[in-house]
Amino acid sequence: MNSATRIFFKDLALKGIANQFSTTVKHNANLNLQVEQGDKKEGANVVIFELGLKHTHKEAYQINIDSSEIHIQSVTPSGAFYAMQTLVKSIPVQEVSEVHFPATEIKDYPRFAYRGMMLDVSRHFSDVEMVKRTIDILALHNLNVFHWHLTDDQGWRMEIKKRPLLTQIGAWRDNTVVGRYIGGNDYPTDNQRHGGFYTQDQIKDVIAYAAERYITIIPEIDLPGHTSAVLASYPELGCIEKEYKVANRWGVIKDVICAGNEQSLQLFKDVMDEVCELFPGKYIHIGGDECVKERWQACSKCQGKIKQLHLKSDSRFSKEDYLQSYFMGEIAQYLHSKGKQVIGWDEILEGMPMDGSVIMSWRGSFGGKENAGVKKDVIIGPATHTYFFYIQTLGSKKEEKTGGGDINSSADFCRNIDSWKIESGCHHGPCHSHVF
Repeated sequence: MNSATRIFFKDLALKGIANQFSTTVKHNANLNLQVEQGDKKEGANVVIFELGLKHTHKEAYQINIDSSEIHIQSVTPSGAFYAMQTLVKSIPVQEVSEVHFPATEIKDYPRFAYRGMMLDVSRHFSDVEMVKRTIDILALHNLNVFHWHLTDDQGWRMEIKKRPLLTQIGAWRDNTVVGRYIGGNDYPTDNQRHGGFYTQDQIKDVIAYAAERYITIIPEIDLPGHTSAVLASYPELGCIEKEYKVANRWGVIKDVICAGNEQSLQLFKDVMDEVCELFPGKYIHIGGDECVKERWQACSKCQGKIKQLHLKSDSRFSKEDYLQSYFMGEIAQYLHSKGKQVIGWDEILEGMPMDGSVIMSWRGSFGGKENAGVKKDVIIGPATHTYFFYIQTLGSKKEEKTGGGDINSSADFCRNIDSWKIESGCHHGPCHSHVF
C-alpha cells in the first residue's frame, strides 16, 4: 500500500468507513489514499470495502489480501469498521513510503456482543478531547460500548438545565486527597480546586463522535449512594440538616440521598428527563452500589417511608435494603416509561429485583452468575480483574498497591466464563473494564 493505492466502497453505507481509513492512514503513515465509490477500475493496488458477506453474526467480516488488492467483505457496516481497525493495527505510526501486508485470509467476529469500558470522569475530570481520545482507543480495540460514569461523590459532570446547582456547585471540589486514602479524616490534600462538567452541546458532540466509530454510550447517574455532589448542591435532600461538601477523597461515604423525601425522587426524575433526551441508546446506568444505610436507619422520613410501604427485614436483607429497591425501582419505572432499560451494579440484587434490569457485576462474578441463572442479562466486570487502577505487574515494588488483584489474570477470567452454566436467553459480556 502506497500513495498510489485507491480505496473503493461499493455501498454508500461504507463511505464514512472508507474515508476514516484514508484519514487514519494519512495521520499515521503520511500516505494519501484516494477514496472512490463503485467497482474497482482496471489495475491493482486497491482496497475494497463491500457488504454482502454471508454469516450468522452481524459484526462478522472477512479480509482477503493478495498481490493486487485488499478485499474487505462484511455483513454490516460495523463489521467493515472492525476490519478497518484490523488493518490500522498493522500500519506503522511513522512516515513511510509504503506498507506491506502479507497475503492472507482473515475471518473474524466478536465473541461477546457487549464489549465495553467505563471511564470515571467524576473522580478525575477528563475534557472532551480526552474523552474522544478514549473513544478512539476503544474503537481501535473493537470495543463497542463506552460507559460514561458522569456522577459520583467527587463531582457531577453533566449539565442539567432544570437543576443548575448540580454543576454550579456539584461539579467542583475544594481539593483532592494525595496518595492512597487509607481511612479517617486526617489526610493530605493538594490544595487545588478541581472540577468541570460537560455542556449538553458537548455531550451531543461526543455521542456523534462515538456513533461514527460504532460505539454506543451508556451514561451512568449514580443513586442513591455516591451522591455527595448532589447533597452539596441541594442539602435539603440529605437525611441530616448540615453543610455538605463535594467529596475530596475516595472510598465509601455515609451521607447519601434521603430515600424518604419525595423531592429526592423528583430531582432524579428531572435529571433523567434530560439524560433520556440527550442519549439515544437503550440503556441508562443508575448505579446502586455502596449505599450505606446508616443515615436511613436514623432518619424519620426514611423510616416513615419504610412504614408506609410495609417493608420488613428478613433473613437475607434489611428493611433499608428494600427501601433502596423501592427508590431505584421508582426511577427504573420512570425510565421504562421513556423506552429505556436500566443497568445497575450488582448491589441491586439485594432486595426486590427490578424487572428488566441488567446487572453489572463488579464485586466478583457471583452476581453475574446468579442473574444469568434466571435468564437475565449480565455484564461481568469484577474489580479483581478489570479495574485498571489495580497493580498491573506481578510482584512489582514500583507500583503503589491499591488493594485487590492484578489485571494479569484477566485472560484466565475470560476463559473461566465458559465454565458457567448459562441458560439460553441470557447475554453475558465479561469484556468490561474500568478506568478511574
